[in-house]
Amino acid sequence: MPALSMEPTFLPLQVERGTQRLLWTRTAIRRLTASGLLDAERYELFEGELIGKIKNRRHTITLRRVRQALLVFFAEEYLQAEAPVEVAPEDSETSAPEPDLVVLTRPDEDFLDTNPGPADIALLIEIADSTLRRDLGSKARRYAAARIREYWVVDVENRKLHVHRDPQTDGWASITVLEETQTLTPLAAPNAILLLGELFP
Repeated sequence: MPALSMEPTFLPLQVERGTQRLLWTRTAIRRLTASGLLDAERYELFEGELIGKIKNRRHTITLRRVRQALLVFFAEEYLQAEAPVEVAPEDSETSAPEPDLVVLTRPDEDFLDTNPGPADIALLIEIADSTLRRDLGSKARRYAAARIREYWVVDVENRKLHVHRDPQTDGWASITVLEETQTLTPLAAPNAILLLGELFP
C-alpha cells in the first residue's frame, strides 16, 4: 500500500458567475483596527483590496538609497516615505495607496490633518520587487488617472527605472525604461542629474 502524503493539497476555488467580491473600505479598516482585529500598519488599501506590505532587504536598502539620492536635490521636509496619499475623490473610500517615496510640492508639516493629493505631489516613486506587475499595471493606471505629474518604478531585480510622464485618463503618454548606467533629471528639479547606478545596492 503506498504511503500517504502529509503535504496539504490546495484545489482551485470555483467561483460562480455573478459572484461579487467583498471590497474593503477605509471605514471598515478603521473599525477593525480600533477593535484590535487588524494591524493596519501591515497592509495597504488599494482598489478595495488589502495588500500585505512584505518588504525584503533589497527593497529596504534600495528605498534608502533612492531617498539619499533625492536628498541632494530636495529638502528633507519635502520627502514623504511610506505614507498615504489621495488619488481621486471617487476612489478615496476604497483606496489609500502608500507609495514608497513621494516628493511633495510643500513641506510635509502642511499635511498634519490631511493626506497629500495629486496637486501636492511632484514625483511619486514605488520600489518594486515582488510588486512589479501591480506597480506597472493597476497602480500606474490609477496614478495616471489622478494626474500625478511624474511616476517612477524602481525595478530592483532587473536594475532598471521605469519613468512615467504626461499622465492621461487612460494611462501615460510617455513611458521610458532606463538602465542603471544612465542618468535622469526629475521634472521637479530641472538642474539635477541623477546617476541611476546609485539607486541600486
